[in-house]
Amino acid sequence: MSQLSKYNIQLKKLEAFFGEKHKNLINQANIHPQTADCVDNYVTQRGIPYKNTYFLTRCKIYLKAFCEEIRHKPFLQKTLATISRFYFARRVKMALIRPDNALEQTWIQKCCCRFMCKGPIPRHVAFIMDGNRRFAAKKHVERIEGHTRGFDKLAEVLKWCQDLGVEEVTVFAFSAENFKRSKEEVESLMELARHKLALIMQERDQLKANGVKIRVIGELKQLPEDIQNMAQEVMSITKDHARCCLNVCFAYTSRHEMVQAMKDISLRLRNGTLQEDQITDDLFGKTLQIPSVDLAIRTSGEIRLSDFLMWQCSEACLEFTDALWPEFSIWNFYAAILKYQYFIAAKKS
Repeated sequence: MSQLSKYNIQLKKLEAFFGEKHKNLINQANIHPQTADCVDNYVTQRGIPYKNTYFLTRCKIYLKAFCEEIRHKPFLQKTLATISRFYFARRVKMALIRPDNALEQTWIQKCCCRFMCKGPIPRHVAFIMDGNRRFAAKKHVERIEGHTRGFDKLAEVLKWCQDLGVEEVTVFAFSAENFKRSKEEVESLMELARHKLALIMQERDQLKANGVKIRVIGELKQLPEDIQNMAQEVMSITKDHARCCLNVCFAYTSRHEMVQAMKDISLRLRNGTLQEDQITDDLFGKTLQIPSVDLAIRTSGEIRLSDFLMWQCSEACLEFTDALWPEFSIWNFYAAILKYQYFIAAKKS
């Protein structure tokens, strides 16, 4: 008799012993009896997907329903030992395996997320997405492939921020200084921007469901006219979304943003809507397009802001990680959040 058959018999004994109530609980949880040695074959034959909630629910129900009685029943003790060995071995393995959905967190990542939420969470996180070209060189692929992987990483990072309750995310997608790069690379980046903006417009229902508001900020007049129009349409589509705001800095420099703020203040002075004694650093900060940053993260090991949100980052927690942007992981992100929480605690002490 196979292990699986023996295990099924033990399960039936358990169900008979504890009655229909606990049997119904087991059935509702979609529990399929398996032993450690039979798991792979069983799943392959029956097409049962590995789900973290499946293993967690299974263990909880067994322990809650049977723990007290097992002490007095030898065959139940053996069954629990089998369940426990199987449960913990599979939980450790499944905690480290990425789910089929790339945006879905593993079990251990969800635990870490809940742990992080017990402390202060930054309201506004900024990312300098550096290292795309170095990633391409490292992987021996074309530069545009590195930039494509970088854009794909952005969706993943935005999901991490939403899971933690971050209200605003700002990313440095393209500096105005990048127009000085080779014509071929700039044209490739513009084509990539067209493609990604088109995808965003196609997924407007998903954006609405997630409540993501998108703002494209920078010297947009330097961009091709069709990209300007697409950016305006994306902003129009998402302007009423309120759960999370994504600021995409495109053709952006902090100096240009500050110059524009100074011009706005000067215009208000000439119009008489603002008095000179009303000009403060707080007013200047509010005149800028992007609000103050709580946590700024730069990838690739470079330790500089590169003309990105220089005013807004004056009191922010700064994190510089060696990971290239396409390789930036959720653990790098959690490390930055922990640093921010330590930073806040140090300020209060």
